[in-house]
Amino acid sequence: MRELFLFSALLQLALCELEPQFNSTPEHLRIKQGSRAVLPCSVVYIGGHQVVWSSPRKTLISLEDRRLIDDQRISVERPYIKEWNLHIRNVRYNDSGTYKCEINTDPIQFKEVTLAVVVPPTIISKLSSDNLKLRESDTAELVCNVTGVPHPNVTWFKRNFRHGRGHKERIGLEGEVLIIHNVTRYCDDIYECYVDNGIPPAVSKAIRVVVEFPPEVVMPNKRIGQRIGRETILECIVNGNPPRTDVLEEEWTPDNNGRTFHGGGLRGH
Repeated sequence: MRELFLFSALLQLALCELEPQFNSTPEHLRIKQGSRAVLPCSVVYIGGHQVVWSSPRKTLISLEDRRLIDDQRISVERPYIKEWNLHIRNVRYNDSGTYKCEINTDPIQFKEVTLAVVVPPTIISKLSSDNLKLRESDTAELVCNVTGVPHPNVTWFKRNFRHGRGHKERIGLEGEVLIIHNVTRYCDDIYECYVDNGIPPAVSKAIRVVVEFPPEVVMPNKRIGQRIGRETILECIVNGNPPRTDVLEEEWTPDNNGRTFHGGGLRGH
């Protein structure tokens, strides 16, 4: 029994004389904003030495397992006796940087862990375009102001909504601004900016572009034959934007006798 006690005492003494060891290879973590970051630090043969964590701003975060800063999100967790892992809950973008796990040996041993916090894309509505109303030959400038880490890509689409769903087509170049010069009535549509940086979820915004133009008359049938005394219906189609909400009166003037006919029909003689 005495020999066992002596052996145990000698073993503890030997362990205390051993220098602390840990893997000092730098590590890099990529964590999504709002998640939990676990910065690893594993020390063997710590003996009477102490472990401290310091922030990217050189501020001491913890001494052993005691937090030294007023941030309830941060703690040192020790699932095993050799581990001194730094936990950051609800991680934020400004938590990014290089952290140090240090042991007060001579010289000081340390391990660096670089934390990169990535942020899903967001469209800043107050700095982006709302619906636009233009006239033909104007220049349309559509803006989709975005943020995210890494910086998102912005892709533009024209929905072609008059053709139904599934007719969306990509237009222009990638970027936060889409410029359409010398717009025509055929530019009247719903445009969409699609924003993605590889961190889900991607987001999008629809922008309605209305193009106004003066009335235009279209004749479906420019030549009609009919017997004398029979009723004939002449048709013309008037397009314009905005559409007329009042009563539109047409005037028809035959080329041969100069008579003028009004309203929704013409009766020949």
